[in-house]
Amino acid sequence: MYGRVQAGMEQLPRGRHRIARADVVESQRRRLLAGVTRALVEEGFARLTVEDVVTHAGVSRKTFYEYFESREACLLAAYDAASEELWRTGEEAAGAAEGWAARVGAVLTAVASHLAADPERAHLFTREARVAGPEVAARQRADAERAAALLRAGRREHPAAKDLPAATELTLVENLAALVGANVLSGVAEMLPGLVPQLAEYLLEPYLGAEGAKAAAAAIAPPAQPGEIAAAPHRISPAA
Repeated sequence: MYGRVQAGMEQLPRGRHRIARADVVESQRRRLLAGVTRALVEEGFARLTVEDVVTHAGVSRKTFYEYFESREACLLAAYDAASEELWRTGEEAAGAAEGWAARVGAVLTAVASHLAADPERAHLFTREARVAGPEVAARQRADAERAAALLRAGRREHPAAKDLPAATELTLVENLAALVGANVLSGVAEMLPGLVPQLAEYLLEPYLGAEGAKAAAAAIAPPAQPGEIAAAPHRISPAA
């Protein structure tokens, strides 16, 4: 049962102990969220079972059902926790930057670094998690719309962009998410920080023009790292 527990995951002592019930609950729930995330990576959602989750989490099936009614519910909780943490990371980065273009770059840098540091949780933001059901898909859509709002603020700071098609921001975000997801699913999430200049330029071009976006990206993002990537962002028209 416990042979595949994730390295570094805390183990509660067996038998009688003096750990507070609230701490036990928190530990078990955290282990289950980590377990379903690892199982998603190794099995894919179509093959994922409750047994996979509890094996990775190092808890019993009985414990699993004390917290979740299904694998879908457990995965949704894992997504919510990961999304909240990712948004907190991005918002903290945005709050430390001055100017819209700098905020976009800061968020990209923080998010790319965050995903690269935890590639297993990064799988929760890919199409592999989306097939878990409509609730995860709806969460991903809501996150995309929330990210699009950050880009939409660029219309106020750059009047030349005010006539962009209404779907511009959501299209940009969804294309970016597809690229990031391709790299995560290809096992090269650690390369995401090196893509930040390219990604920033892609997002900023509809607002700043080609030369302006290139200059802004160079100023706000770290230099690209060498190596191949799973895909490159396409030059997609804002009207797409």
